[in-house]
Amino acid sequence: MCYTVINTTSRTLSYANAGHPFPLHYRYHTRKLEMLESTCIPLGLMPDMPFPSGYVKRRQWDPGDVLLFYSDGVTEAVNADDEEFGELRLHALFTKHVHKSSDAIKQAILDELTAYCDDAPQKDDITLVVVQL
Repeated sequence: MCYTVINTTSRTLSYANAGHPFPLHYRYHTRKLEMLESTCIPLGLMPDMPFPSGYVKRRQWDPGDVLLFYSDGVTEAVNADDEEFGELRLHALFTKHVHKSSDAIKQAILDELTAYCDDAPQKDDITLVVVQL
């Protein structure tokens, strides 16, 4: 789970990430792709574990920046040879289409994923959320 708040007034992104995969943050001004790395152990690993505010990280959020949240079903989707789609392929695809609308980015990833997997049965959900201002 990754809980994220974007403050458009202060131009900050605050997040607490308790899991994997790491959401991707494309920084428009630097043209760099960064991950919102984990800030604590995965959610639900230890029952009744508190989640103090020290687990929240903050970073700059600039106009043109784009976030991609995705489930591991995206990167772990397999083709007929049982080869995973993988993080590197997703990172490259996201970076290639990052200047498009949220819907177009999501559709480009889904189209590539569908073509890659062809008719291979999938074992997990495929979830994508694209956020941009």
